[in-house]
Amino acid sequence: MKLTYFRDPRHANFGDDLNAWMWPKLLKNFFDDNEDIIFVGIGSIIGKKRPDHLEYKPHQKKIVFGSGFVAGYHERPDLHDGTWDVFFVRGPRTASTFGLDKQLALGDSAILLRALVDCSGPNPNGPIGYVPHWESMERGNWEQVCKLAGMKLIDPRGTVEEVLDQIRQCRFLITEAMHGAIVGDALRVPWIAIAPQDSKHRDKWFDWAEALDIKLQTHYLPPSTINEVRAKIRHKKLLHLFVYALYKSPIAALINRRLTAKAAQQLKEISHLPTSLSSDAAIEAATRAMQEKVDLLIARYGKREAA
Repeated sequence: MKLTYFRDPRHANFGDDLNAWMWPKLLKNFFDDNEDIIFVGIGSIIGKKRPDHLEYKPHQKKIVFGSGFVAGYHERPDLHDGTWDVFFVRGPRTASTFGLDKQLALGDSAILLRALVDCSGPNPNGPIGYVPHWESMERGNWEQVCKLAGMKLIDPRGTVEEVLDQIRQCRFLITEAMHGAIVGDALRVPWIAIAPQDSKHRDKWFDWAEALDIKLQTHYLPPSTINEVRAKIRHKKLLHLFVYALYKSPIAALINRRLTAKAAQQLKEISHLPTSLSSDAAIEAATRAMQEKVDLLIARYGKREAA
C-alpha cells in the first residue's frame, strides 16, 4: 500500500506532513511502494488525481481514511465506481458531497495523533500561540506581527515534532491554519479560529468542526503586508494593478509597517475573545470510532507488527 499526501515542492507544511509522521507509527510495516492500493489520509485530498497530482490508474484501489474534499482544490471523483474504499471522511460536508452515510463523517484523521502524544491540555502559564496558514507565512510579516502583539509565532512550515511541542507549550492558540485548530483541539489546547486570507480555504473548517459538534466562529485578521493584499485581490484586475504599483513604489516599506502594526493590534484584540474546544465526549467518541476503523483497516488489508 502506498502512502500519498500533498507535498508542496518549496517547503514543509505540518498539517500535510502529519501523514508521514503519524501513519507509520499507527500502522507499522503497513506501507510500501506498491501502487495497487493508494492510502488517502490527512488533508483535503479526495480528487480525480492523487495528492501528488499524478493520475490514478484504472486498477488502483483508493483507501479514504479521514480525508476531505474541497471543490476549489480538486475535481470531484466518483467514490461509488468500485475503486474507492471509504472508511471515513473528515466531516458531514464531504459526506454529503459524495452521497455517503453521515455515520462516516467521523472527523479529520489527524485526531488519531491522540494515540501517540500527551493530550493533557494546555500550559496555563504558557504564551498565546499564533499559527498562520503557510501561504500567509510566505507573503506576510507574521513574525513581526507576533512580536508586536506579544505572542509566540508557530510556523506551520516547521517539522511535525517542532509544531506539536510548540502547541503544547501554549495556554491557547489563535490559528489561521486549520490543522493548528485540529491539532490543538486533539491535544486539548483551546483555540480561536482566524478566517483564512484566501476564501477557498474556509469551507473545510466547517466540515471538520461540524463532525465534532463545534459551533465554529471565525474572526477576521487583516493582511500584514501589501503582498498579502495582492493575493486577496488577485482576481480584481484593475485593483490588483493599483496595489502592485504600491508594492513596487518607494512608499511600500511605510505601508507595510502600517499594515503590520494594524494586524498586530487586531491580533491583540482577538486574543481577548472566547476560545473554542470540542467537548471531551465528542473528541473521545471520535478517537474511539477512528481507532475501530484502524482495526478494520488492518483486518482488511494487513497486520500491524506485534507489540
